[in-house]
Amino acid sequence: MPFNINRSRFWQNFVGNIVASFHDSLIVMAKLYGMSFLGFMLAWAFTQRMGLTSREFAADPAASLRVSPFMGMLSNLGVVLWTSTAAITLFSAFLARSRFDLRQPWTTYLGATGLLTTLLMLDDLFMLHESYAFLLLSPESPWLKQWGPRVFDRFFYAVYFGLMLLYILKFRRLLLTCEPAFFGMALLFFAGSMAADLISGIPRAQILIEDGLKFMGIVSWLACFSRTCYSAIAPSAVGISFAPKGYPIKRF
Repeated sequence: MPFNINRSRFWQNFVGNIVASFHDSLIVMAKLYGMSFLGFMLAWAFTQRMGLTSREFAADPAASLRVSPFMGMLSNLGVVLWTSTAAITLFSAFLARSRFDLRQPWTTYLGATGLLTTLLMLDDLFMLHESYAFLLLSPESPWLKQWGPRVFDRFFYAVYFGLMLLYILKFRRLLLTCEPAFFGMALLFFAGSMAADLISGIPRAQILIEDGLKFMGIVSWLACFSRTCYSAIAPSAVGISFAPKGYPIKRF
């Protein structure tokens, strides 16, 4: 009997807390679900314009194409790691804003890193550098016929190179003191992957070389910025104290 009474009280408190919390969460829930619904509708309208059916828009690709769910495993794992890095850096930038001593330049640095990582994740997920020419131009476009998609690939790589160069120049002091080894390895792996993609005539191993190098670059990128964020927002955990203008080297 006491067990039943306690269990009944638990469910009463549980349901009561949920109902009571709705009042405090209404504004946040309205913003969250409103933005989610808007994003859903924009994505659906875009896919309709691209000629996809509602099932092709919503269903899992493996189920729609009736292929193994493990197809593209390496690419999917890479997207997961991109997303993890973006979430870590953007959340850390938000936390850094609440700390007076970390407000500048850590907030800008981690926020810019998160946005750059999100861009790279979206490109990897939707193959923007390979498909954007077909999104902007008709398949019958004379530009596309004359130059071919490879020219547009090179243009996209040039844009990424410019963004990365600006990023490095802007945050060079932080990059040189916050896990420069992992950051250098990430750039090295990405450069090798792009070189393998641009070089034609490589046999079947090209895919493994290109995507394998890119995956190792993503792993290095995650290691670099997850370690940086940990040291930035949890200085007590590593036994250091950040000065407002200092960029201490840290290890954990």
